[in-house]
Amino acid sequence: MIQLSLSRLPICSFYFFYFATLGIMAPYWPLYLDSIEFSPAQIGELMSIFMLTKIVAPYIWAYLSGKSKVAFSIVRYASFLSLLCFAGVFWADSFIKIALIMTFYSFFWNAALPQVEAETLRSLNDQREKYGSIRLWGSIGFIITVLLMGVLTDRYGAHLVVPSMLIALAGIWASTLMVKPSPHVVEESSLNLRITGILRQREVKWFFLACVAMQLCYAPYYSFLSIYFEQTGYSKTEIGLFWAAGVVCEVLLFIFVHRLLNNFMMLNLFVFALFLAGIRWITIALYPEIAGVVLITQASHAITFGLFHAVSMQHIHKFFKGKYEVHGQALYSSVAYGGGGAIGSIVAGYLWASIGGRGVFMMAGIVMLLVATAYFFQLRKKPEPTA
Repeated sequence: MIQLSLSRLPICSFYFFYFATLGIMAPYWPLYLDSIEFSPAQIGELMSIFMLTKIVAPYIWAYLSGKSKVAFSIVRYASFLSLLCFAGVFWADSFIKIALIMTFYSFFWNAALPQVEAETLRSLNDQREKYGSIRLWGSIGFIITVLLMGVLTDRYGAHLVVPSMLIALAGIWASTLMVKPSPHVVEESSLNLRITGILRQREVKWFFLACVAMQLCYAPYYSFLSIYFEQTGYSKTEIGLFWAAGVVCEVLLFIFVHRLLNNFMMLNLFVFALFLAGIRWITIALYPEIAGVVLITQASHAITFGLFHAVSMQHIHKFFKGKYEVHGQALYSSVAYGGGGAIGSIVAGYLWASIGGRGVFMMAGIVMLLVATAYFFQLRKKPEPTA
C-alpha cells in the first residue's frame, strides 16, 4: 500500500499544485484586478479569456499528444511555458497587456489537466473507483492555498497574488517532471465509433449540454463571488474561509465517492448535482449576508462540483473508449469549461452593473433548475435504437 501511494505521489503532487493555482486565481485574481481599478466588465472579459482558451487549447494539445511518441513531454513543456508567460504580469501595466498574458498563459496551462486526467484513469485500469482518492489532493491544495491567501492578502494586500501564482505554477512544472507515464496500449472502441459518431448519441449530446450549462452558471461564482462577498461586507480572510469550507466538503466527498458511484444510478447522481446547483445559486442570491447560510451553500460544493465532476469522469470513460478517451477529456474541458465558462463570465460581467450580484446568481439558479428538469426527462426516455 505504501509503495502504491509513493508511485502515485507525482500525480497527487500535480493535482495539489494545479488546483492551488485555482485557489489563487478564482478567489483572488478578480480582487487583484479590482485593486488595480479594472471595471466589472473588464474583469469579466479577462476571466473569460481564461475560459475561451479552453475551447481550443485542450483539443489542440490532445491532437499533438496523439501524434507524439512521447505524449507526456508536451505536458511538461506546456507547464513550463505557462509559468514563463504568467511572469509577464510583473511588467504589465494595461488591460491589453494583461489580456495578452492571460491568453498565452492559459493556453499553455490548459494543456495539462486533460492529459493528466486521462493518464490517471489509464494507470488505475479497473480500479477507477480510486480516482477520488487521487483527485482529492487537488482539493487539499485548493483549501490550503485559499486559506493562506485570505490571511496574506488581508494583511499585505492583493499584490501578493502574482508571486504566489508563480510559486504554484513552478510546483506544477516540477510535478510533471516526476511523473512516469504508464504504458498505454491503444485499444479500439468496442463499438468502433469515431468521435463524430460518439457525439451523435443522444445521451452524449445531453451530457455535454448539461456540462456547458453547469459551467455557464458556475462562471459568476468563479469570476465574481469574492467581489460579491466583499461588497456584502466580508473580509478577505472570511472570504477565504468560505471558499475553503466548500472544498473541505469536496474532499470528504472524494473520499467516499466510490460508494456513491457503486450504489446509485449515474443518472440520479448527475441530476441531483444539477438540481442542487440551481438551489445553491438562488440561495446565494437571497441570503448573502447570513454567514451560516453561506456556509451551507458552500458545503453543497461537494455535490455541485465534486460529485458532478466524478460522475462526469465516469461518463467520459464510458462514452470515449480506448484511443478516444484523451479526446473525450479534451472535449469535456474545451466545450464545457471553455465554452460554458467563457460565455458565463462575459454575460455575468456585463449584467453585474445592471442587475447586480443578486440578480446574476438568481438567473444562474433558474437556468440550472430548468436544465436539470429537461435533462432528467430526456434521459429517462428509452435509449435510441442502434443500427
